[in-house]
Amino acid sequence: MCSHPKEDRRAPLDRAALSRPGSLRFSTQTLLLQLGVVALVVLLTSAVHVWLTYDRLGREAENQALTLARTVASDPEVRAEVQQISALPGTPRPRNCWPGR
Repeated sequence: MCSHPKEDRRAPLDRAALSRPGSLRFSTQTLLLQLGVVALVVLLTSAVHVWLTYDRLGREAENQALTLARTVASDPEVRAEVQQISALPGTPRPRNCWPGR
């Protein structure tokens, strides 16, 4: 039996290339690229989610304010007080309050 040492078929490490700044192995570059892409996608989707949530909350606040204003305006006591205030001198007439007039 003849024993042969196993041949090392891997490429020899270029220690000088690894010690240079900015030189990374291909697998490390690929991993960093993938992590960068994942981070970018997470950042973009988070930004879109925040924007849509902000828009939705704004619309809900508008609807609640409009509902409250309609409820208050439908109260007969409030209407009577508005009529009294409108009759005071210095209150502009409705025709002067319309835009474009």
